Amino acid sequence: RFFQTRSPVPMSAAPPFSLSPSGFLDWEAGQDERHEYHRGDVFAMAGGTEPHARIITNSILALSAALKGRGCTVYTDALRIRVEAEDLFTYPDLSVVCGPGAFYDAKRTTLLNPTVLVKVLSPSTESYDRTTKLRFYRQIPGLTAVLLVAQDAPAVDVVSGDGDGWRLTTEADGQVTVEALGVALALAYLYDGVDFSGGRDHQGHVSDAQVSNGM
Repeated sequence: RFFQTRSPVPMSAAPPFSLSPSGFLDWEAGQDERHEYHRGDVFAMAGGTEPHARIITNSILALSAALKGRGCTVYTDALRIRVEAEDLFTYPDLSVVCGPGAFYDAKRTTLLNPTVLVKVLSPSTESYDRTTKLRFYRQIPGLTAVLLVAQDAPAVDVVSGDGDGWRLTTEADGQVTVEALGVALALAYLYDGVDFSGGRDHQGHVSDAQVSNGM
């Protein structure tokens, strides 16, 4: 119960008991790997592939260029995210904060107020990321959009929210529009240099019904 993995990756030494949030932060500070924490349970996080890493790099460059001078900061997956409503600590692939960042801890290792999150999907966690994890993210106050980026095909879902609820948009004319940030990102840029030859059949986009039903 106290240490689990959502994918077949080697596990580091398990904590000896269910951890409090502060206990988790203290424990993980001494680990070589990153972990997700949810309501006292700890999950090992899988490593990424070369296409996964390349898409993340392309996304960092694209978003940083598009948002230059706009008062927004793009953070890598080195920065942890806290979802207070779910007692969750996790690491999205990218997070964007427009305006001052609010942090859970004095060391500024854990962000509370992302404006946009980006997740590059992996075969082992795609179902979880499209459903349960997306539902968790939507409980972050001030979050306006989550980008779900396929790594086996040039396809991006944007799940965005406002006072009227959450809705799904997909790429059109080779561009991904992130209305919350006022930017449009070219798919060709996000997937520049990515080799799809070793990919699998894509599971498909999240559906409008899933978004409406809270996943």
